[in-house]
Amino acid sequence: MASVQFVDKYYPGRRILLQSNARCHTSAYTKDWFFDIDVVALDWFAWSRSLHPIKNLRGLIALNIYSNGHQFDSLDELKNEPTMA
Repeated sequence: MASVQFVDKYYPGRRILLQSNARCHTSAYTKDWFFDIDVVALDWFAWSRSLHPIKNLRGLIALNIYSNGHQFDSLDELKNEPTMA
């Protein structure tokens, strides 16, 4: 509840949540909890791009590392890959 207290302190009257619509976030239990603590969850498409920039960056790095279809067995093998230098 610390995050709710933070929002109340710095953004009074503005409990708005943008989330990924994962099943655990859209369950009846969770929706009831949002209602009980007066949080408005914005409508968002479940299939939309991730809202987390680090996850997006990790995905781009993984696409680059494994672009030739090679699976590396160790960190040293990855470091010694000529395309990664």
